[in-house]
Amino acid sequence: ITNHLGQNESIQAIAQDPSRQDPYLFMLLFRQFDVLLVLGKTVGHKKYINSVQRAVSQMRSGVPIVLECTPSQQHLCQEYPCHFGAGNRTELKAVLEHMKNVSVRQDCVDKGIEITKKYTPKKVIDDYLTILGLPPEKRWSAPSSRVNSSSSS
Repeated sequence: ITNHLGQNESIQAIAQDPSRQDPYLFMLLFRQFDVLLVLGKTVGHKKYINSVQRAVSQMRSGVPIVLECTPSQQHLCQEYPCHFGAGNRTELKAVLEHMKNVSVRQDCVDKGIEITKKYTPKKVIDDYLTILGLPPEKRWSAPSSRVNSSSSS
C-alpha cells in the first residue's frame, strides 16, 4: 500500500506496528477509496420501496457514501448532506467534486453514523409502511409470540 509519504509499504508491517495498526490503515484506505455511490432503484415496485436498508448499512460501515435521493429515501436525504437528486447528473458531479475534500468525506461519515443510530429494524419497517401509505393507526398489532421459556425449579 502507498503510505502518506508516497512510499510503498507492507500492510503486514503497518498492522504489526503498535503506533499505527488499524487506525493508520483505515486512514490510508479512506484516502485511497473516496466514496461509495448508493444509487436508487428506478423501475418496478422497488422504485417505491427502495434501499433504505442498503444505504443505512453502508453508512453504518463508516464508508463515506453519496446517496441518490429517490422518493423512498427522501427522509434520509433531509438529514444527510452527501446526496443528489434522483437522476440529476449535475448535482452528482457537484457532490463528487465536494467529496474530494477529506474533511467533507469525514463529515459525511460522521453524519451517516449519527443517522444509523435511529434506524433499528422496526424504524426501517415503519418508514416503508409510511411510504406505502399505511398510516400508523391502520397497521396491524401482532400478538406477542414470545413464550416464557424460564422454568421454575
